[in-house]
Amino acid sequence: MVNSKFLKVNCPSCENESVLFSNSATTVSCELCGSTLATSAGGRARVVAKVVEELE
Repeated sequence: MVNSKFLKVNCPSCENESVLFSNSATTVSCELCGSTLATSAGGRARVVAKVVEELE
């Protein structure tokens, strides 16, 4: 069973909505303002932004 998901998140700085992978291997930044949304933490990404929805 795979526990990875796509997450819809809101940027903490500009409220832009983005979709990111829960197991991102790189730092994910907001496309509009450049704020960090998630950083790599080994297996699972450490999400800094507010998670709005889990997509499957």
